[in-house]
Amino acid sequence: MCPLCFSKNVLVVLQSERKNLERVYKKCLNCHLLYVPKIYHLSSAEQKTRYLEHNNDVDDPDYQNFLLPLKRAMIPHITPNSRGIDFGAGPGPALANMFAADGFEMSLYDLYFHNDRSVLSHSYDFVVTSETVEHFESPGLEFELINNLLKEGGVMGIMTSILYESINIEKWYYRMDPTHIAFYSPETMEWIAKQYNWKLHIPFKNICIFRK
Repeated sequence: MCPLCFSKNVLVVLQSERKNLERVYKKCLNCHLLYVPKIYHLSSAEQKTRYLEHNNDVDDPDYQNFLLPLKRAMIPHITPNSRGIDFGAGPGPALANMFAADGFEMSLYDLYFHNDRSVLSHSYDFVVTSETVEHFESPGLEFELINNLLKEGGVMGIMTSILYESINIEKWYYRMDPTHIAFYSPETMEWIAKQYNWKLHIPFKNICIFRK
């Protein structure tokens, strides 16, 4: 069953036999999500170890420059002094720091590194999630949660590598990370927008802006 739309109309599109990446990839014919079934997911401990291998130093200029397109895409859609949450902030919440430096009030949530669920009881003017949605084990539940976090008129910004039609899935670098288990095509993003009655704007490659 698709973990985003819960449809049973799915197909196996790739069986990887790559060392340390033996897994199946399925595609949902309803929402077009490409996903890895739960049986192939890493354990929580394995995932956390993998995330700690990433260079997410909050003061690293290269990391900040990597995140900058998402921030630039969001700024025209949010008002000064808005309250936001970095959902999936990781061990180094550089993106939240970048918004905070411009006067935005920021909260952090991350399953492994900022697991303070009290922040999930508030509502926000905006949600940003960078290199996070591809890790969602249950994207249908996660997007429902994010919808509940957003105020009416609120904005969500996603940065992830989009599965464009021109991409050869078998050779795609993005699927080689064993923690990447959900991959979104433009059609998937359109399905999400329709599901939650959000307006979708795609200002740059691999960046999606939704308004509730």
